[in-house]
Amino acid sequence: NGDHAEREKAQALELDQTINGTASSAAIDWFSLKPTTTDPIIINVMAERIDSRMDPTLVLYNEAGREIERHHDMR
Repeated sequence: NGDHAEREKAQALELDQTINGTASSAAIDWFSLKPTTTDPIIINVMAERIDSRMDPTLVLYNEAGREIERHHDMR
């Protein structure tokens, strides 16, 4: 919900939460998550599975803003 197209305005998420939304071409949405566990966290982007043309890229940053992981599932 709202404008979270900038890192400083990232939408806060909780574990076990589902996010639904729309995206425009080349859009960037920022989300923040503060895990309360050391268990693995699974993030699923359902775009292709619901017949969307979206081809998302997921980039994870640490609290200092340093990129720690990137995933782009090329079709």
